[in-house]
Amino acid sequence: MLTTEDKRWLTDVLDARFEEQDKRIDSLRKEMYELAAETRNEMDRQISGVRNDFGNQISGLREDFGNQISNLREDFGNQVSDLRNDFGNQISDLRNDFGNQISNLREDLGNQISDLREEMHTFAANINRQLDHLMEYIPGTHHSARE
Repeated sequence: MLTTEDKRWLTDVLDARFEEQDKRIDSLRKEMYELAAETRNEMDRQISGVRNDFGNQISGLREDFGNQISNLREDFGNQVSDLRNDFGNQISDLRNDFGNQISNLREDLGNQISDLREEMHTFAANINRQLDHLMEYIPGTHHSARE
């Protein structure tokens, strides 16, 4: 059996051990809290970095998209302008061609009218000659048909 002194000694030893264990547990708790805080801070920094990177990427994509839209608008405007110019040139060419065709038709019609007038004068002259010739055969008329 243990004596009182042995019990006290054992109690002191156990108390010292428990005290050491308590200090060690407190130290481990402190290290664990510090590590958790460092981990939390590091994660916050990484998350913040990821957010910034993601934000920068989104901003860059928005800017690129805006530039692409702007370029598409400019290209579309240029194409519309080119089409408008081409269409205007084609209309102008059609007007010129139509005007030239009308001028050619007028000239041809004028030539045909002139030819018809000349033929009519020739025809009238022939008829007058034939009438004059016939009048010679009718007794009592020695006049020309034109008189």
